[in-house]
Amino acid sequence: MKKIGERKGNQETFLKNIEKFIRHILHEAPKQLEVDKVTQSINSIKTSSQIGVCPACKKAVIDKGKFYGCEGFTNGCRFSLPKTYLSKAISASNIKKLLDTRKSNLIKGFKSQKKGTTFEAILILNADNELKMEFPRKKK
Repeated sequence: MKKIGERKGNQETFLKNIEKFIRHILHEAPKQLEVDKVTQSINSIKTSSQIGVCPACKKAVIDKGKFYGCEGFTNGCRFSLPKTYLSKAISASNIKKLLDTRKSNLIKGFKSQKKGTTFEAILILNADNELKMEFPRKKK
């Protein structure tokens, strides 16, 4: 471009050189990209974002941003878990335990929608893989 501006080159030569460069890049790029490494990187990312196994279809449950969802969604699986439930953030470790054992640890700080009071409960997955609560017995 500079040579064209200084009248030392022409547009036709410039465009031919660009075409030659693009052809070179298109020829060399596949050699530089090792498909195995790309595939390994993708699998590594998937594994690191996997929080557990879907109880409905046995595919990976992954972090989807505002919730945890099944990778089998495209195949019709609708299993998901919220990151926040009754105004309480649910930790990844409790979600993992819930997926592994169908029961979380005791979680404090849930907020009642009717009264606005806080309470504690254990999250469970029922037989239909729905999120439910189990309340600890009060000591007398």
